[in-house]
Amino acid sequence: MVQHAMKISYVLPIWINLRDDRNWERDLDNALMMLDAQTVRPHEVLVIDLSEKAECNETVERVTGAHFATRIHAPQKTFSMSHGFNVGIKQATGDYIACIGFEMMLSVNYTETIQERAVPLAHLSGTCGFLGPDADLSDLTGRWDELIEPMEHNPVPGRKENTYRKTVGALQVMHRDQWHRLRGYNEEVPFARADSELIRAVRKARLKERIIIWEQAQMLHPHHKKASSLMKHIGGIVNLDAIRERNAKGWGEV
Repeated sequence: MVQHAMKISYVLPIWINLRDDRNWERDLDNALMMLDAQTVRPHEVLVIDLSEKAECNETVERVTGAHFATRIHAPQKTFSMSHGFNVGIKQATGDYIACIGFEMMLSVNYTETIQERAVPLAHLSGTCGFLGPDADLSDLTGRWDELIEPMEHNPVPGRKENTYRKTVGALQVMHRDQWHRLRGYNEEVPFARADSELIRAVRKARLKERIIIWEQAQMLHPHHKKASSLMKHIGGIVNLDAIRERNAKGWGEV
């Protein structure tokens, strides 16, 4: 039975790098369009704008203004997607909070599926599909089945285009009480490892882990012709066993 009274907030941080040869506006617009098209409307969509440059801010504001999303400006001198998620988690008002990459496109039944699967003492993640760089992203709602039909399951690293695999980084959903209990993402860990560190915290808290499988609902990530230079900001190796207690002053401060 779908719990229609359940309120879901989506949090999408974005930090635009003008040096990257990619269409940021299109990616964000496509993601928000698919959230607009949900069979069950999300309670709120928060786009956390981490960019300092006015040109970037204007782009994000223009795109969010065309949808039912809300832009929150939380500028940073250095990129931290974990910080962006935490800002959104602290300001979200939904019963459940879904943290998701700003360019992730969701099938129209995704919010309904979250409602069906989410419970207060569980962590919910999604299966992610990877589109090739030349995929035709026009008329997403009308062509969704055509986009996902050729995809094959690929559980191991390697070729990504036209595959889907279990993943924890692309979408993470918990009840707001659990997000606050765990204090969101660890901002002191490079984001390339922050999702894994969050999963460690989830398991330590003995939350039930659930996955939205491909057959239930789909999430697509558009690949780009050039590797984003953002990777140098989110990469890095860290010894997870050496993580210290997080800053007691709090998390997600703007």
